[in-house]
Amino acid sequence: MTVSTLNSIAEFDTNGVTTNFPFFFKFLVNEDLVVTYVSPLGVSTPLILGTNYTVNGAGSDVGGSIVTSAALPGPGQLVVARVMDAFQQTSLRNQGKFLAETHEDVFDRLTMLIQQNNSNFSRALSRPFGRDYFYGEGRRITDVADPIDNQDAANRQFVAAYVANILATGQGPINNAFNVIYSDGNSVGQIIRDKLVTVVNSIVALRAVLKTQYTHVFVSGYEPGTAGGGMYEYDSADTTSADNGGTIIVAADGGRWKLKFQKFVTVEQFGVLPIAGRNNFTRLQNAVAVCVAAKIELCGGSGVFECGSTLDMSYPTLVFRGNGFRNTVFKFTGSGRAMDAIGTRPNNGIYSFDLDLSDFTIEGNPATTDLLRCRINHARIVRINTREASTTAGCGFRFGGTVAGHYEQLTMSTNTQLMTSRPANGIIIEADPTLSGARATCNTLLSVCIEGATGDGVVFNACDQALVLGGASENCGGNGLTETAGCQMNSYLGFDCEHNLGFADIFIAGQDSNLTNCGSTRYTYIDNSARNIKMTGGWYDKVEVGVGAVGVEIAGIKTRFFGGPVGLVTNNNPFLSTNKIFDATANTYVAYGKPATGVALTASPMTYTNTNITEDTILIVGGTVTQIAYIRLGIPYLLNPASGCIRLQPGDGITINYTGSPVITRIPGGSNNQ
Repeated sequence: MTVSTLNSIAEFDTNGVTTNFPFFFKFLVNEDLVVTYVSPLGVSTPLILGTNYTVNGAGSDVGGSIVTSAALPGPGQLVVARVMDAFQQTSLRNQGKFLAETHEDVFDRLTMLIQQNNSNFSRALSRPFGRDYFYGEGRRITDVADPIDNQDAANRQFVAAYVANILATGQGPINNAFNVIYSDGNSVGQIIRDKLVTVVNSIVALRAVLKTQYTHVFVSGYEPGTAGGGMYEYDSADTTSADNGGTIIVAADGGRWKLKFQKFVTVEQFGVLPIAGRNNFTRLQNAVAVCVAAKIELCGGSGVFECGSTLDMSYPTLVFRGNGFRNTVFKFTGSGRAMDAIGTRPNNGIYSFDLDLSDFTIEGNPATTDLLRCRINHARIVRINTREASTTAGCGFRFGGTVAGHYEQLTMSTNTQLMTSRPANGIIIEADPTLSGARATCNTLLSVCIEGATGDGVVFNACDQALVLGGASENCGGNGLTETAGCQMNSYLGFDCEHNLGFADIFIAGQDSNLTNCGSTRYTYIDNSARNIKMTGGWYDKVEVGVGAVGVEIAGIKTRFFGGPVGLVTNNNPFLSTNKIFDATANTYVAYGKPATGVALTASPMTYTNTNITEDTILIVGGTVTQIAYIRLGIPYLLNPASGCIRLQPGDGITINYTGSPVITRIPGGSNNQ
């Protein structure tokens, strides 16, 4: 047995749930442990073995555990210490047996006592080597007696009584405590000035405070009776910083007052206030610039903050949060765009990276176009609500040429908030015309909600590899979801479109896109220009595939889910593959076979290749066929007999030699397999 650890004390945080507290130092008997609970109020209480706790692991080299009889409230602390009586009761007799375990127990006990003393000494007030002072580790020393000799330490009560006695007896110039010198060289006046905090009701009042009178000022509001303000501290070392209207205030006497904050500041602390008719544009723009330069998070409080000009959020690394989109509203009273983040400022030499906006509403008016336009890559835009804009040119969210953007819980909804001027579109993701038409790529939309746009709800234009997870686009005057021709590899999972009044709930004209478990209450259309579209699962009413669409695969969907007269319309598309299409109204699977078509005969030997994405069956009847060769990867394989049905996989072909003209018929594959 050994004592392999240096510690003899273990400390644990209590949380009102945990009762088992393992530790990893050795102890010989349960009674060697002293267990103390420190309550959330700082009160220490020794716990009683057998009543308040039990012990496991006595004598084990790896330690043990304390199990309390009840969970201790938190946040508190449980301290487990090994405290042994300093005696040695083992007797080793002359020429007696050498029992290794007995000797090890003796050595272990002595080692533990040494560790115990080291632990006690480590908590004592100590003097560092080579120094002439004691190091208190920044801790308080309590229960100090009143001083007697000149070099004695003084406690707080004694100093307070001493100063009060001086003031009461009027020693020194009246009301001038700066003439009373304390032992550290500072006057009592300086000490009092540095500890006193005066309160003013506005930033204007702060600018009138004399730096010689106070070092700390609490400002109750940016203007009297408003939010904003905070604790300001005089910085005597700073004589050059400019007044920025928020975190640095320059007083009339030149004193620089610095706002005390930790992680963030608020717009109200820059004078952005929810007062009707107040144009907060200049103040809010200033707050954004100051916070970006100082790498501070900017937060908005509750209320409606009016702005008469377009807010420029084109700052890399900006973090701007509201107090919830129902509480924090930035109301745009001008014309044009309400909020712009176009990435015109560099971030370490690289343009257009990183923006973090969340938890507020942008409200426009009938003269507003884009409520939020963003062309910054890697942006994180979460829980933003937009409302009120031009019914013909307004857009809730417009993303141009963005890459790897994260857009979550974006809303523009008449159900969330009634609107008198509904924007034309909810979300548009498109190319950036200022960067040679850079396409939007690899963006993610999570749980967006668009309701009541006068035009299309969600539009993908020149957009590739987008991922849409959940969300809905409903009751729009145009399509619920539009993916235009040229879009590539977009994925829609669980996206719902209902009761949109345009051409279709869902309109897909891109290529290599996937719709998985999506839904439409009305009409879904796969356009003639679409290529390689996959629809898997989900519920729909009417689904139509344009005759010119190529490589469309539809599997496991439900049609006529809302009782419409028509389910899947194939238009006899030869490049369509269907599988397990369920008609919810008829309560049955429906097969969609493709009609057979004749193959034009050419001169012998004639070659036919299956250029479709599905299997073809070729039927050869009549005439005089002398030879048929099956061709795969350019290698012919002769068939016998030289007639009948031949099944061709995509890319395979046949060569037919004949002397009398046969009739050749193509029977397309890709029918519904129940």
